[in-house]
Amino acid sequence: MVNLLQELPVKSAGISVIRFYVDQGLKLKIAGSYQHQQDFEELENFFKESGFSVNIEYLQSNNNAKADFSIIVYKENK
Repeated sequence: MVNLLQELPVKSAGISVIRFYVDQGLKLKIAGSYQHQQDFEELENFFKESGFSVNIEYLQSNNNAKADFSIIVYKENK
């Protein structure tokens, strides 16, 4: 999971929080903001294509023509 952080597609997205924690397995919380919807979708798809599940915890427009987000990234236990 740590290696993926070096490859994050963050064009218009600014990441303010990256936090690892354990809750029924290792999880990664990423929070920040983006200007273009496609950049958020690219970030989400990046993790999904790498075999991870993504839960959108928070997604809301702010006053600066951007949107704030928080996602949880984790591997499904099978």
